[in-house]
Amino acid sequence: MSHQSGIEVTPELTERFATCVSPDCTVRFILVRIVDNALHAAEVVASHTDQDADFSLLSDQLVSCDPSYILYRLDDEGGDRWLFISYIPDHGKVRDKMVYAATQSTLLKQLGSNRFVHVVAVRDPKDIQFSTLQAFLDCHDVRLEGTLGADTPPDEGALPLSEREREQRRIQAEQATDPSATVAPSMAGRAHVVGAKLPLSPAAEAAIRSLLPLDAPSPNTVVLRLDTTTETLHLDDDLCGGEKAASFDSASILGDQLPDTDPRFVVYKFRPASNSEDTPTSVYPVFVYVCPINSSVRTRMMYSTFRRALVDAIINTYEVPLAKRLEIDDPRDLTDTYLEVELAPQIAAAATSKSGHGDGGTPLVSLAPVSANPPLPALGTKFKRPVAPGRQRTAPRSAEK
Repeated sequence: MSHQSGIEVTPELTERFATCVSPDCTVRFILVRIVDNALHAAEVVASHTDQDADFSLLSDQLVSCDPSYILYRLDDEGGDRWLFISYIPDHGKVRDKMVYAATQSTLLKQLGSNRFVHVVAVRDPKDIQFSTLQAFLDCHDVRLEGTLGADTPPDEGALPLSEREREQRRIQAEQATDPSATVAPSMAGRAHVVGAKLPLSPAAEAAIRSLLPLDAPSPNTVVLRLDTTTETLHLDDDLCGGEKAASFDSASILGDQLPDTDPRFVVYKFRPASNSEDTPTSVYPVFVYVCPINSSVRTRMMYSTFRRALVDAIINTYEVPLAKRLEIDDPRDLTDTYLEVELAPQIAAAATSKSGHGDGGTPLVSLAPVSANPPLPALGTKFKRPVAPGRQRTAPRSAEK
């Protein structure tokens, strides 16, 4: 992607960087931004003390939503050791992120990639700390001269890792120490685990069985929560009090009471407003995986681990015929209107089935009687060869006398 953006380094920036590559240079870092389809030196900050203390000046120069490149000079006798920091925030504009990502290699090549000891990508201004950078570089065997350049192992908590990366490292560490005790955490890296035993509490099993028969108006709801410590599915005490299934007058009331910070599994017997009958064909059991975006990554991974096993158990073990499996990230989206839209094909098919059995619906179209069909040609009719296109058949001439 070196020349996809077509943006080049300005001569002023090239000359400025060339003058900084010397032992007596007093510049600590250069802030580079794209202005008018060219790479310019937006800020040039001089060195104050050492590379550790001067690193704190970077956060003051960055705008939270504007991408930038940072050319940071390290304390070295030759003055030619630099760090290349690419700051592209996640919440920035999509076009700006694409342009800066496509222009990074161009800037490195035109300034001389051999002068940069490492390229670091940063997405949050809080990560621009020298201790965090040093821990990151230690993992890549890049040593910086200074107070933090000792041969001590990097602190795991100081690494600029995402929450998902920290969870993966924790799982790997647990597996290395005691593989037999980390079977369940190791499953969190997959969407599901085939053959995993479903850890349902006795009260949760009884609540799911109480949803049958389907034509029973109450109870109609089971809400399950996952205990991440014991990795067992229990009834939600706030919604299913008394260790049994609950009843809600509508899906909207249920959605308003679901938590917006933790995932939940919901089994709900939905009755469309158009159906007033309490028959098994007018009830549509749905499975809803409520996964709020505010919940932690580890919790979402663990819920996803047991989702498929739970659905299989509901259908095969407890014999609850689920009409639909849904997933939402906002509990307030669980409304009667939403369920009617999602179940529209099943509701229409049930209405058509009733109409076909003479319940006052539109009658099925039948074929016309046999007598109305055109008669077949009589046997013995001589076959006539069709006339070729563009030619006209004429009567034969009579012989001349």
